[in-house]
Amino acid sequence: MFLTRMSFKELANATSDFSEDYLVGNGMLGKVYKAILPNGWTLGVKKLNDWENLEDEFVSEITTHGGLRHWNLLPLIGFCVEMEKRLLVYKYMHNGNLHEWLHSNEDKARNFDFPMRVKIALGIAKGLAWLHHGYELHVTHGSISTRYILLDQNLEPKISNFWEAKFWSKNDTTLSWGLFPVAEYSV
Repeated sequence: MFLTRMSFKELANATSDFSEDYLVGNGMLGKVYKAILPNGWTLGVKKLNDWENLEDEFVSEITTHGGLRHWNLLPLIGFCVEMEKRLLVYKYMHNGNLHEWLHSNEDKARNFDFPMRVKIALGIAKGLAWLHHGYELHVTHGSISTRYILLDQNLEPKISNFWEAKFWSKNDTTLSWGLFPVAEYSV
């Protein structure tokens, strides 16, 4: 699958002009809306905050996440750049994020039994293992959390939010951006 450029008007129509009724999430970079296209497809659309300069994060998400394909990664399928508007388009995840399931007081949390938790943990581990060792370059996510683990209609986990991710060569022995800082001691 390749990234598709989509029009702002098409995505605005699919979200009823980014109505609060279509709002499904609110993150550091912007709000996520459920979009229903005329052909019946359901997508997730992240509208980046207008008041912040998020050009680097937007480009990073497209260039990093756009080329990654694994069962346990959230598919980035499109984007929109029109004037100052920046939108990222993903496959829609019907069951929200893992954090909501783990910290819910509703019945859904009670139905989240041990075998389901193991299934989700294994899916996350498979996605991270592929990022770290299965791709031609190593990829470090940079900000993994339960809020960035989305669950599809079958409760399969999908790792999302790659705007802080970094690529590094398999021959590199250290990460140049200091994920594991070396402690300095003086005697």
